[in-house]
Amino acid sequence: MSSNLSHGLIVTAAVVLLGAAVPVTPASAAADFTKFHQSCLSDKSAAFLLGGDVSKEQSTAVLAVLCPCLEEGFSTMNQPEVDALEADLRTGNSNEAKSKYKNYDSLQQAATSILGICYSSEPVSKILTPQPSSAPKN
Repeated sequence: MSSNLSHGLIVTAAVVLLGAAVPVTPASAAADFTKFHQSCLSDKSAAFLLGGDVSKEQSTAVLAVLCPCLEEGFSTMNQPEVDALEADLRTGNSNEAKSKYKNYDSLQQAATSILGICYSSEPVSKILTPQPSSAPKN
């Protein structure tokens, strides 16, 4: 009888130790923003996000601030959502994302809200707001 008890304890201990050694995978891993970041800094993205009225110098400066803000705002999104938004930036339109992501309308609403917050942030506003000329007036 004691051998059965010992055997049961050994098996139980082995199962507990094995379970402790197996890494726990989070239910939802954080999305990879590598492609998103690259696409966000592109000229096509500048036209998509900022329009054509922004100079190359301004768009480079704005995207340097805007893209990290977007990444932070989108950080709770899953990989398919981030990939859909990356497609928008890479292509300059939403056709690809709409065809691949079934809930695109709700994703677009969330992304537009975050874009509005980032776009109206002080660092972006400083870049886009014309600074008064310091040249003396005659």
